[in-house]
This record gives sequence, C-alpha cells and structure tokens, in this order.
Amino acid sequence: MFLSVVIPARDAWPTLERLLVSLAASGRQPDEIVIVDDGSVESLESLAMRFGARFIRNEAAMGPAAARNRGVAASRGEIIIFFDADVSVHTDTISRLAAQFESRPDVDGVIGSYDDNPADPGFLSRYRNLLHAWVHQNASRNASTFWGACGAIRREAFLSVGGFSNTYARPSIEDIELGCRLIKSGRKLILDRKARICHHKAWSFWKMLKTDIFDRAVPWTRLILSERHLPNDLNLRSGQRLNAALALMTLLMAPIALVHWNYAVAWLAVLGAYLTRNWRFYSYLASRQGPVFTLRAIPVHWLYFIYSCAGFAIGMVSHLLPGLGHQRGSKAGEQRAGG
Repeated sequence: MFLSVVIPARDAWPTLERLLVSLAASGRQPDEIVIVDDGSVESLESLAMRFGARFIRNEAAMGPAAARNRGVAASRGEIIIFFDADVSVHTDTISRLAAQFESRPDVDGVIGSYDDNPADPGFLSRYRNLLHAWVHQNASRNASTFWGACGAIRREAFLSVGGFSNTYARPSIEDIELGCRLIKSGRKLILDRKARICHHKAWSFWKMLKTDIFDRAVPWTRLILSERHLPNDLNLRSGQRLNAALALMTLLMAPIALVHWNYAVAWLAVLGAYLTRNWRFYSYLASRQGPVFTLRAIPVHWLYFIYSCAGFAIGMVSHLLPGLGHQRGSKAGEQRAGG
C-alpha cells in the first residue's frame, strides 16, 4: 500500500521542521511526502529538500484547500494522508492510519485526534488544544466528517467527490465540507482515537474568538442550513448543544436574577445543571493540568459556548439574508480538485 503524505504550509518553517523530524522518526515511513508551499514569504524549498520531500510552490496564497488539492494531484499514493504544518506525529500515527485501510476494505477515510500534551505552554493554547482532544476522544467512531490536520483517505474516494472545495480561500471548514460530501456519496469515514498528533499552535484570545466564530461557527452553520442536516457528532452532539443552551440561559437570566431572588434561585439551578453537565471535562482538565488551571478554564469554557451561540446566530442570518457574499455549502463544489 503506497502512502503519500500531503502537507500544505505557509510561513511555517519552525513547526514544519518539527513535523518532518517526527515523520522521519515514524515507525512506518510514508512512501512520499509532498509539501505545498502556499505563498510563503521565505520559500520552504530548502527545508523540503533536506527531508527528501517533493516540493510545490504557489507564488500567491490560495488557501489550504487548493494547496492540498495540488499536493494530491502531484502525489502517487493509493492512500493520501493529510497533516497540517503545525502538528507533529507520534511514532505509531501513520501505522495506525494505514492499518485501518489494510484491515477494513469498506473504510474510505480515517481521522485521528490531538493528544493531551499540546506543545505550547500558554494557558489558552493548552485549554484550546485539550478541548479539541476531548471532543475527538468522546466522538463517535463512525465519523461524520473529515479532518485535514490528521486525516487519511483513499485516492479513489477523494477524487470521486472532487477533492477539497477551492472556494475556501483561507483555513476554514474545507475539511468538514469535504466530509459532508463524502458521507452523502455513501463513503465510510471512521475515527481512530489512538492515531494521535501533537498540536504546536499558539493561541491568543482574539485569534481563538475570530477562528471559532468566523472560520468555524458561521460557515459551518451555513453548511448545515444549506444541506439541511445537523450531525450528532463532535462539537454538534446533542449534549454539546444542550451545554450551549444552558450557558446562554445563565447569561440571559443574570440581569433579572440580580434584582429578584426567586429568579436568582432559578439562575443557580441552571448554573448548577451547566456545571454538572461539564464536570467530566473539568475532571479531564484537572487530571492533565491541575486544579488551578481548571478553575481558570471554567469561565473560558463558558464563554466558548456563548460566542458559539453568537456564531450560530450570525450564520443563520447571513444564510437567510441574500446579498451578503458568503460561501454556501450547496455551492462549495463549484471549484474542486483537478490538477
């Protein structure tokens, strides 16, 4: 089984080097590595050559979707494995992904998970990456989407749906949209929770807010409304939706609870329900980072649900009102992979 690793990268020299070092130490080596430099200021060619990778350069940034499509077109593998340039792999990541295809001929795609030891020491970075790991570790094994940071797919399945949509000119939900088309076409995707990667991204508050609202929640809402399908998986599981509703209720009830004691009792009940429902996640954080970290994370996690609700509302409005120039999920197939 010929394995091709495709990596889109832009101005990612330090993290890409860590990824390539980890690939070199992998228990199962990929048969080829294809790096697509998506308009970096400083070309990544010398780094790619140092590790024996094939190198393709976009002189102007086209976005990770188009970069991945170019990488696939230049690759030869029966199985295409995508990694983001800001991750590193465990020694068994590639072997686990490959084993799923070797033992399961019915499987068309496999996604992995972040590990529970993110590289960046910052509080927000560790919270954010642990949240992502928690979501994947508790998701359904029968995946409802694809994941470009650590996802493998049969070449035939990828090409049959036209690859990633080139309409996503920046990092967004291009992998989720691809997964949606794969599922609709009858392809089988699974999650291997033990196929893990380490995330090296450094998060700031404003970067987290912008990414979660405008690069995730808003376009994902548009896609859901266009496709008229709400998957019960990952961040959209029914339990997560209930958590978001309870968080929003605590916010909306707070002004009245401050002046009416009977509403204060109701507010405390809602808050108690919210904390109880998230207790397993808080226990997970405490086991990895300790109680002080967890106490700091609780209000940030509450805010995450609040602004996710705001992103959903913005996405609904922008979908329903014409002339706002957004990308609709139903139109996302207009530009696909082709070379």
